[in-house]
Amino acid sequence: MDNKKRKSLRALHVDRIWPTLSPKGLAFLELQQDPSFPFVPKEEILPTLATAIAFGEEMAQQQPEFTDYRNLLNYLLQAGLKIRFRQQHPTDQQVRAQYIHQPPTIDIFLNSIQQLQNFFTKTITAVHEEELISLHLYHELFHHLEKKAKKKSKKKIKKCTIKQWGPFTIKRRLTSAREIAAHTFTQTMMRLNWSPLLLDRLIFYTQQGWTNEQIREQFAKVKIELKALENGEN
Repeated sequence: MDNKKRKSLRALHVDRIWPTLSPKGLAFLELQQDPSFPFVPKEEILPTLATAIAFGEEMAQQQPEFTDYRNLLNYLLQAGLKIRFRQQHPTDQQVRAQYIHQPPTIDIFLNSIQQLQNFFTKTITAVHEEELISLHLYHELFHHLEKKAKKKSKKKIKKCTIKQWGPFTIKRRLTSAREIAAHTFTQTMMRLNWSPLLLDRLIFYTQQGWTNEQIREQFAKVKIELKALENGEN
């Protein structure tokens, strides 16, 4: 397709085609998928969401504004990051991209770019491929910045108690909280009016064969659960 006919992610009205959920609702849904979610006290769920979202926004506010894809690439390279494009993750095809700490490297898996493009082309419209790559780059840039700001990250992404024997406790940080922050960072940097978490949900549900109505019902259920938490209901 002629690149001029492709659209910017920022210009898409996803809600005209698909059921949508607020970034907070999507973050709540993401947190529910965390293996450690059952150990999170009910009264800490909303603060955990708020802290993760605020962390992503805060990190984005500390970054320069990138005018285009090339500008972003140059920034990453100048920051000492290596960028590799690979066909797919060697063991898990669902992995879209990954950040490697040493040496600082961002791997972009092309099968993920193709999957996103196929989804947009079939259900909404074709989008600029550079913007799909940017989605991945921003997400992994957050993890790079998070690694550099280790002390701040530890304060923002708290641990939850998994097991306790007398004075001994096993605690674990919520991986999903880090992902919520990374998606918030990406949304803020790219000035999107929808969370990238929405893409993951829609693609996952459609792969399961869900209809729009089933997705709408699922999102409605999440809204009710979130509202109950906000109202302090048991």
